[in-house]
Amino acid sequence: VLLAAMPGLRELRLHDQDTKRAAGLARTLGDSNRVRIANDLRGATAGAQAIVCCTSTRRPYLQRAHVEPGCTVAAVGADHPRKRELHADLLMAATLVVDSRAQARAMGEWHHAAEEGPRPAEIGEILRGERRGRRRPDEIIVFDSTGFGLQDACAAERVLARLSGRTLRHVAFASSGRMRRPRSAS
Repeated sequence: VLLAAMPGLRELRLHDQDTKRAAGLARTLGDSNRVRIANDLRGATAGAQAIVCCTSTRRPYLQRAHVEPGCTVAAVGADHPRKRELHADLLMAATLVVDSRAQARAMGEWHHAAEEGPRPAEIGEILRGERRGRRRPDEIIVFDSTGFGLQDACAAERVLARLSGRTLRHVAFASSGRMRRPRSAS
């Protein structure tokens, strides 16, 4: 679905500490012409316009040096107070957007850096036009998603709609931990 919704995407790079897991996800996604497995994090993120971190780690691994100017980073794995994916140097260099300030203050990336950085915008404030999103082409945006499922789906739909005017060329997806099939809604 992701690849079909983004026909302008030239390459999706997958990275996992366990290359067998990355290979399994690549097989699931299909489209071997656009999906690549990166052997290291630097190879996954070099030149990426978007990076999706979906891990269960408690040690931050993605640093500012891994992220190109103008990149958008979606950190979706820190859904517990002890989980963390992003180094403080990246959070301090980026504009932080959260799904919910109250929830992100209790867990997520902002939970670890709230005393040091500015108050983040909520994604809803940006979508409603109450706060600005990207201000400069070289600005790094970090979206700290702590787990509002409906909001995630609405945000994804809005992003895909807006992407119709901007073609992403390179996206990185980093995963560590088991990939699980979604549970049935019934």
